[in-house]
Amino acid sequence: MSTNAAAGGGGGGGGGGGDLPSAPNVIFGTSFDPGSLAVTGKATQLKQGTPMVAVGASFSAQDPATVTVKVTSGSNAFGPSAPSASTPQGQATYFGLDLTADKLTPGTWQIEFFSAEKRSIAAGFLTVLP
Repeated sequence: MSTNAAAGGGGGGGGGGGDLPSAPNVIFGTSFDPGSLAVTGKATQLKQGTPMVAVGASFSAQDPATVTVKVTSGSNAFGPSAPSASTPQGQATYFGLDLTADKLTPGTWQIEFFSAEKRSIAAGFLTVLP
């Protein structure tokens, strides 16, 4: 697992600007900046097949090597797995996940990040449109 954003910045890379979530929320968009994890193309609904990313914020710094994320909708579930990015290095408060490869189907999806103690540190809901 990397403690930095993956090369390309999730969902095809982001430019400057963008939004960061407030703790303990997760926000969604079409990409995130690989350095800051700021989300571009912020949305609560995204069309199936388009780039999708999630960035969550924790109230307290977490060791990125111990954070996991689950993606669920009804009986469909991905994870727990490691986030694809985190910032700042060391003890991180922002965690990113590129959802594009998961090919989420239409419906409401919950994305939830967990601490080493398996406590929820950030969560949010994304609606995927057909």
